[in-house]
This record gives sequence, C-alpha cells and structure tokens, in this order.
Amino acid sequence: MPDERRLAALSHYFPPRPEPDLDLDRLTKFAADLLKAPMAVISTVSDDHIKYVSQSGGALPAYHAREGFCGSCVLHKEPWIISDALSDPRTADHPYVTNDGVRFYCGAPLTTPDSHRLGALAVMDVVPREVSSQDIVTIKVLAHMVMRELELRRSRDGALKAYQAQLVQAEIREDHIRGLMREVTHRSKNMLAVVLAFARQSEVQGQSLNDYRGRLISRIEGLAHTQDLIAEADWRGADLNGLITRQLTPYLSDPQRLHQVGPNVSLRPAAAQHLGMALQELAANSVRNGALSNDKGFVSLSWKLGADPPCLRLFWREHGGPRVAVPEKPGFGRVLLERVTPQAMDGLGRLSFEPDGLGWQLEVPADSVLAQEVA
Repeated sequence: MPDERRLAALSHYFPPRPEPDLDLDRLTKFAADLLKAPMAVISTVSDDHIKYVSQSGGALPAYHAREGFCGSCVLHKEPWIISDALSDPRTADHPYVTNDGVRFYCGAPLTTPDSHRLGALAVMDVVPREVSSQDIVTIKVLAHMVMRELELRRSRDGALKAYQAQLVQAEIREDHIRGLMREVTHRSKNMLAVVLAFARQSEVQGQSLNDYRGRLISRIEGLAHTQDLIAEADWRGADLNGLITRQLTPYLSDPQRLHQVGPNVSLRPAAAQHLGMALQELAANSVRNGALSNDKGFVSLSWKLGADPPCLRLFWREHGGPRVAVPEKPGFGRVLLERVTPQAMDGLGRLSFEPDGLGWQLEVPADSVLAQEVA
C-alpha cells in the first residue's frame, strides 16, 4: 500500500477544522466512559506527526511519529494493547510514559473501506491494566462507529459539492442546499441519539458490567447491520428477507431453528431501522431466555400483506423453549416492541406470553413502511 495513498485518504477524512469537533468528542467520551478509562483519544498518524483530533480526560501533546502507542496501532489490523508501558521495552522511554505517566494503552485502528489505517481510537490509563475479550470487542465497535461518522461526512461533503454544481448550472434556489444539509445532519444526529439511547436503556438493575456491555454491543451491532443493508441499496429501501437474515443469523446455532415464510417486500429505510432493532431484541432475548436458549427450541417468523386495509402483518412465535412467565415490570425490550417500534410506523404491536413460547405480532399500514413490493 503506497504511503502517498494513505496520506491522501487522511486529508480527505480529516480536513482542517477551525472549531472543536463536538461529534467526535462525544464518541471519545463515550469510549472513556464505556471502558472505565480516565483518558481517550482519536488520533491521526501522518508521515512525521501524530496528532489528536479529539481528547477526553486529558490534554496530551502531539508528538513526532514513532512506534509505541498510536504509531504502532496503525501498523496492525487488530487492537494494539500495552498493559504496562513502563515495563514494556517498546514504550518504556516514550514521552507519554516518562513525562505524562501513561501506563496503559488500548487502541483500535481507524480503517477505511480501502484498508487505509489513518489513526486510532484509544483509551489510556495512568495505572497498568489488563483487558478482557469484551474490552477488545468494545474498542473495535467504537472505532467502527468513528469511521461510520467520518464516512457519513464524506458522503455529505461529496453530495453537497455535486449538488452545488447543479445549483450553479440550473440556478436553483439556495434553500435547496440548506435542505440537503439539514437532512444529512439529521441522519448523523439521529444515529448518535439512537446509540446514546441504547447506552442509557441497556442498563438493567442488578446486572453485571459484562452483561451491560454485551447487551449494548449487540444492539449497536444490530443497528450497524441494518445500516449496511440500507446503504447497499443507496437508501432507497431494504429487503425484508435480507433484514431478517442479517439480524438473526448471529443468534442461530443452526439455520433450521428459524422457520420463516412471507412475500418479498422492500421496506423504507426508517421502517427497516425500527424493525431491525425489534428483531435484534427478540433474537437476543430468545437466546437468553427463550426458545433459542436450549437445543430443541425454534422460532417461526411469518409476514403477509393485507389488502383491507393495506398493511404489513408480521408474526414472531417461539416454540420449545422454557416455560414463559409474564415479567413483573416492563423492561426496555418490551417498551421497544409494544410502543417504540409500532408507533414509529403508525401501527400496533402486541406481545403474547404463551406458556410454550413468546409471541409478537406487528401490524403497520403499508404506505408507512413499504418502499415497493418486489415481485
């Protein structure tokens, strides 16, 4: 990989900014909070300098490019971990160790779709630490979120430039540009709002930190799967069969444990996002407590298009799992399935706690969710 191409990508993804980058600052603080670290950074690594575009919990100085921390992280595909920098010969004489007291580093490279590693998202501590496998998954997911934010900006900037050229040629009014910018900004803020909502709502009283991390990461990964599917169709829609496959496959030890049947339909992007969150919640719950928690249970998932009134009806039913008990208090999952998802699509959702398996029925108006019907 020629270094010139990587440096060109670096300038495209990280153009100069005269003001603080608040969106990246939120993600940096989120990383520090989630991994219980006093410091977190988003760095860029050029041919001669390592700079920070965002910092949380400290003000580490930029420094000449050298191996050890972020300079080493960008050389590897997987996270770079230094458990005790003072006793590690690779970092013992690094200025951050000798001058700033850094003892622990855990970073994941920021990698473009073209495999250019531009910098790192990293957390640091002033005491030695060990990392768990869940910590490694967490830092990789968070680095992926940073790149998604940067990709969205590139898409926005590219679309804006092309649209501005059309405006000049056709003398279209200026408010069309503002409308495009508002839409792109709304999508970016909406994505961050969903992730932050997951972070707040994934906490359950009495659960361990590992359980909290697991639930949060599963929900974020489910959201990412849906966004990938929508992006592949250029935001025109999302195939329902494809959405089900992407959301449920990670939870199925055997594909035969899912019985699905229904017509081919294409969902609007917003509907796909909400339905994807619901399917991920149902699958995760089934693995923890339902039919997919043992070796014999299975899930039946069916949907059909109604004509009078025009609507989409979807049915989830679990079979062969542990005996179902009605929960005493509604948790985040129940609120999502009975209120958030149905109301977002102007429809109705109902959970049924049958002794032999959990059921969920969703009915939504066709014109609220269907992009087009695929023959």
